[in-house]
Amino acid sequence: MSKMPLTQQISILGTMPQLVMMVLLVLGGHAVSTDYGFVLGAGTFLVLRLLLHQLPQAHRQGIRLVHQQQFKEAISCFLQSYEFFERHHWLDNYRAIIILSPSNISYREMGLANMAFCYSQIGDGAKARKYYELCLTLFPKSRLALAAIKMMDAVKESETN
Repeated sequence: MSKMPLTQQISILGTMPQLVMMVLLVLGGHAVSTDYGFVLGAGTFLVLRLLLHQLPQAHRQGIRLVHQQQFKEAISCFLQSYEFFERHHWLDNYRAIIILSPSNISYREMGLANMAFCYSQIGDGAKARKYYELCLTLFPKSRLALAAIKMMDAVKESETN
């Protein structure tokens, strides 16, 4: 169990492609073998899901490093993930179907917010704010970035009073 305050936002609509894929594979497995069709289909789905889950590898490595409180090292992973998905918008936009990721927010938004979080953890408030503001500029509905900026503003205001 992590002691880091990480957020996971799952979209109900994002889980639908996973359910559809699982049902199709189970039905396909049942067509191949009535005795072991469920196991064959479910097993195929599990393997596929595990393989596709590795696609955002830099992002996953960054999360592991955050759990280990290695924030400086995690920043480069999140930057690498952000840049990858920036070059491959289609992969991020259709992540629920292609990667079977039920995330409610894009990997690009997560990358920026996670970089900002890491900068805040190493005491670089200026860079943290810069990345939260960039996140909010690119993703105006980002609740993560908006909440963080409000918190930073509240701390700044309380220090001046």
